[in-house]
Amino acid sequence: TLRLNGLNLQGRIPNDLGLLTALTSCDLGGNKLSGPIPSALSELTALQRFYAFRNDLTGTIPFSLTQWSALEDFIVDDNALTGNVPSAIGEWWPSLRSFGINNNVFRGSLPSSVGNWTNLYWFEVRVNQLTGSLPSSIGQWTNLERFDVSRNAITGTIPSEIVNGFSNSGFFVFNE
Repeated sequence: TLRLNGLNLQGRIPNDLGLLTALTSCDLGGNKLSGPIPSALSELTALQRFYAFRNDLTGTIPFSLTQWSALEDFIVDDNALTGNVPSAIGEWWPSLRSFGINNNVFRGSLPSSVGNWTNLYWFEVRVNQLTGSLPSSIGQWTNLERFDVSRNAITGTIPSEIVNGFSNSGFFVFNE
């Protein structure tokens, strides 16, 4: 476990962090880290938790992070990350439990592959530039406790599969 939360660290996430190949948890939240998420972090193949919220990170979610096959939590809220949510992201991280990309600049629609996250209990993507409809595949999220897609440009109606999947939700926001 690497816990460097709230230390006001500045600069870029070092590529050498990828050398800690046995690392299972990486918490870089609440700092002033900038630049992209380095592709070198793909070497952290045992990683289960990645927290880099409240920083100044830019760029996209690197394709190289497909190597994080054991990932359970991915929280990068409050940065300046951009681009589309990768279309196959739901296949990259089959054991994902929480996904938070709030307050970034992601655009495009949510890919249907996110429905593969059948263990998901936390899904928050509010305040981005996401568009389109919610994929019906997310109706498979039967353990969901928190769901927020507000302050995006997501349109249309909520498919019945989705409503049925949220019967246990503790917090649900579609659009404000």
